[in-house]
Amino acid sequence: MYYAPYYYGIPVNYDPYLDRSYNFLPDFFSYQNVVAGLQRDVNLLISQSPVQKTTQQNYGNSTERTTVTNITANRIRFSDAPVTFQGNYLGNFTQGRSYPFYTDAASGGQRGLTVKDNFGVWHTFPYRVPIG
Repeated sequence: MYYAPYYYGIPVNYDPYLDRSYNFLPDFFSYQNVVAGLQRDVNLLISQSPVQKTTQQNYGNSTERTTVTNITANRIRFSDAPVTFQGNYLGNFTQGRSYPFYTDAASGGQRGLTVKDNFGVWHTFPYRVPIG
């Protein structure tokens, strides 16, 4: 149940999900404005993160793309990695969509798949491949 503030002149027990005919929210609560505000917050955090800035400078112009082949509430899989990664990335990535990425390799079969999400944030997914 939504409890609207009294200064909108709406009864306390009013539920906007049951009555769509009454638009009680001001324009600044529109979906587009909320998403734009969230993106501004993400952009601010990216600009203040040394890791995000360095990754963007090094790999931001990458023409390589990977596709999300499967995503659920607790795992994600990319076309360019032989493993499924644990974690909830719904909203950050979209199944079937392709994203800029790069891979890193280290000794001992260590690999890293770094992918830029829907909001412009780079995520690194570490995994290991068999040697020999």
